[in-house]
Amino acid sequence: MDADRANCLPAPIFVLGAARSGTSLLFHLISSARGTWSAYRELHRPYEWDVGLEPIVARGESNALGAERATPDAVARIRRTLFRAVSNRELLDFPSDWLPRTGIWLGRGARVANRLLRRPLRVVEKNPKHCFRVPFLRAVFPDARFLFLYRHARPNIHSLM
Repeated sequence: MDADRANCLPAPIFVLGAARSGTSLLFHLISSARGTWSAYRELHRPYEWDVGLEPIVARGESNALGAERATPDAVARIRRTLFRAVSNRELLDFPSDWLPRTGIWLGRGARVANRLLRRPLRVVEKNPKHCFRVPFLRAVFPDARFLFLYRHARPNIHSLM
């Protein structure tokens, strides 16, 4: 059942940008919109641990992923893991400052409810590493939307300090 639903992730939205450029704010604004689903945190597991794409820094590997790494097995595993990780605050209607365990428990309930409703999921995701993975993400999600947030260098560097 999850495999069928994982194929119903139409046009996910990826928020991309440099660190401290405002991507978290944009992500939270978009993911609070009606009908959007998100993990409400940065997901590393689907891309690195579940599929084995974690870079080995000692060998000089980076987080860059090209389209050639999007094998059919990797695509299926990423879609399945992403489908299982997302929930919907609109359905849950819980404030973001609740205890994390409560949010996780409610998120699981939302995923069960969504599976019962059989609606397609409009997923919003933000991860700084995705800046290096656009060709890969495009191969995994051909209809994805990418929002590149640009901030001038001076205030961005000031924010880092």
